[in-house]
Amino acid sequence: MAKNDGILIDSILDSIDLPDIGRKFDDFSIHQILKDYDLSDEELSDGLVDGGNDGGIDGIYVFANDKYVDDIECIDSRSTKKLDLYFITCKHDDAFKMGLINDIFVSLDELLNLSLENSEIKSKFNEDILLKRHLIKSLYSKVAPYLTSFTINIMYASRGNKNEIADNVSKRAEFLVKKIKDMFSMCNVNFEFVGSEKLVELYRKQKQMFSPINLKEVITCDNCYIALCSLSEYYRFITDSDNKLKRYYLDSNVRAYMGLNRVNSAILDTLSNEKSPDFWFLNNGITILSDNVSMVGKTANISNVQIVNGLQTTETIYDYFKNKDVNDERNILLKIIVSKDNKVRDEIIESTNNQTSVELYSLKATDKIQRDIDEYLKNYDIYYERRTNFYSNQGISKNKIITPLQLAYGYVSTILKLPYKAAKLKSKFMNIPNQYDMVFSSKIPLEYWKNLSLLLFKVESNIKSNMKKYKRASNMLKNMRCIVLFLVLTKYFNKFNYNVSDLIKLDIDSITDILIKETFDEILEIADYRDMKRKNSVLRVCKIISEKYKIKDIETIVNRPDLLSNKKITE
Repeated sequence: MAKNDGILIDSILDSIDLPDIGRKFDDFSIHQILKDYDLSDEELSDGLVDGGNDGGIDGIYVFANDKYVDDIECIDSRSTKKLDLYFITCKHDDAFKMGLINDIFVSLDELLNLSLENSEIKSKFNEDILLKRHLIKSLYSKVAPYLTSFTINIMYASRGNKNEIADNVSKRAEFLVKKIKDMFSMCNVNFEFVGSEKLVELYRKQKQMFSPINLKEVITCDNCYIALCSLSEYYRFITDSDNKLKRYYLDSNVRAYMGLNRVNSAILDTLSNEKSPDFWFLNNGITILSDNVSMVGKTANISNVQIVNGLQTTETIYDYFKNKDVNDERNILLKIIVSKDNKVRDEIIESTNNQTSVELYSLKATDKIQRDIDEYLKNYDIYYERRTNFYSNQGISKNKIITPLQLAYGYVSTILKLPYKAAKLKSKFMNIPNQYDMVFSSKIPLEYWKNLSLLLFKVESNIKSNMKKYKRASNMLKNMRCIVLFLVLTKYFNKFNYNVSDLIKLDIDSITDILIKETFDEILEIADYRDMKRKNSVLRVCKIISEKYKIKDIETIVNRPDLLSNKKITE
């Protein structure tokens, strides 16, 4: 291990608020390995599978067309051309060890044998791993005929020195790669040892939020720039120092890359044909949204770049040039719009993303209710991240950021009284109009969302602190936060059937850390935290709490109608 790199990593781990050094190293390593995908905290948490019976694997992450996948129903098989799987193992060790390689070998030999049903697997794996395996198997069956790229990445992170790996360890990894390649036709398999030096390198790699681009010609009009730049310069603008596409430029684009469909094939043909008319004659160009542009001569320095129209063109240009020496003076047309007004920005995003058929749910971030919550919460120094990592990428502290999914599971827990459903809620909830409208109703006063946000901050912070005595407790926060929130309020109001008005009137300071910790401990004395996604377990906990504190309206929970009965949003 490079000594200084190890010291730096451990100093970074000290600032991570998790129970033990192993969990801290997992969190740090997975964040760095998947940094280019710009995942939300919820997505990173969703991929964690460590704990008992994890087979040596800490995280499993699935990407289709470079977008994180947690639900096969959200995938359009014909447009899915690229599939990437990540199996990540993290150990806070000073070397890469043969025993762990053997564990990974045995696990992947079974998990990637897709001819087997989960029930036929001989090794004992935890529920999270089996759910991920089911997702991979179902997704691969659905998209395999349309794939042009399929990659399996096995990542083993430690504080070790990659240059000091024992020969038998590296050869075992090479054998695993060959074994997996034999399972799939036309599959790329990578095994990477991620040591302390690489982790430090990834950690120092920052997103460039202020980007220069050299223009050939430019017209300025009312905070808008119409410009031409060379294809070579545009390729440089959209890629980082490792020649990877800056995908965070594309966050506001609701469509994924559609692969080599008719339009993209035509773009590729134009790029390939040096005798074709200039590129911008045949292409609609790129629309870039920014909150600030400064011009120095013909160089535009663009702040907070968002490509809101032109994703297909950008992806095709990237794919065409990424393995070539880029020297192409043909031109591409750019429209650069500058605005700091969130409402104007949302209208531009919705308009540029709505020129062809798109499901309405893809544009939820621009709904009036979403904008209203965002603007209202900001008055209280709370940042509502209705677009993935929008505020995180601006350096806003995570303890001030709340997401739509957090507010959704808070509402489902406190108002719909379904904490076991809330614990399973995923972002695909936004895809189903009637459930989305039930939660994000314009009839709910904005004051409720403010108090709910503050409650969630307090509950989640308290749980993270109290988790420290439960080593290697995978997904404890995810499973416990909803039931703890629900029962803390139940005990405070001395009733299960509290409502929106009660929460609006609530003095947040009256919800003490002592009350939260007491509730957290009481739940774990009654049931296993992993069971807090199950209705019967949650009802049993509620009944015991009801008897202990003489809360009389338990029947309102026992007989509660399941308003989120559509399995699509929770399972």
